Amino acid sequence: ALIHDMESLEVVHSVERVPSMLEVFGKRIIVIGGGAQVGQVALGAIAEADRHNIRGEKISVDTIPIVGEDNLA
Repeated sequence: ALIHDMESLEVVHSVERVPSMLEVFGKRIIVIGGGAQVGQVALGAIAEADRHNIRGEKISVDTIPIVGEDNLA
């Protein structure tokens, strides 16, 4: 029903049904850290993953925030 409704819209050229991400195995990037630097790294990783996903690859990006860590430098 949803696909038919979308196809009937004048602005839609085509609709394709693709497998759920739950059924597709791909690559996973996990960014670990805290603060502004890890945020920028995550933004870059997400942008790069989007470019690959457009071409049909399946890449997901997750972050694990760490707070209260000791300074290493």
